Amino acid sequence: MTTAEWRIWNLACVYGVLHLLALALATGAVERVYWWRMVARGYGLIAPEPDGRLHRRPAWSAMKTLIAELGGALFTETLPSRGGVWLYRFDRDGRTIVVAWSLQTGASAELPAPAVTATSRDGAALPTPDGTSIATGPSPVYYVLEM
Repeated sequence: MTTAEWRIWNLACVYGVLHLLALALATGAVERVYWWRMVARGYGLIAPEPDGRLHRRPAWSAMKTLIAELGGALFTETLPSRGGVWLYRFDRDGRTIVVAWSLQTGASAELPAPAVTATSRDGAALPTPDGTSIATGPSPVYYVLEM
């Protein structure tokens, strides 16, 4: 596998894990998720290097952010959106959090209220959108709403 192919594979894993976990949380039927092998080449959150060092894969930061944003939150509703856009609303400690993504880059959606923060899949602060319109793509974004 070339370096470029490996990067694409890593991103596919990140998006797949985040989409699957958000969907599982939204069912209300999942209490806990276990990662089979945290350290494993090709499918672990951490990959062993040939020299014995451990390397955190992109899914590590993505999983850490998902836990920080949605851990302990209660799924409240699937928000209306155009086809191919997912908007899931969660509530925790008096805050409303919406996780949003789409399969296609450049899709759009409307939040039910303006966002006060926006966080990338890796935990980086993003500029908050003006108003309630957002652009979506495969990488989930967590919005804390002004409610």
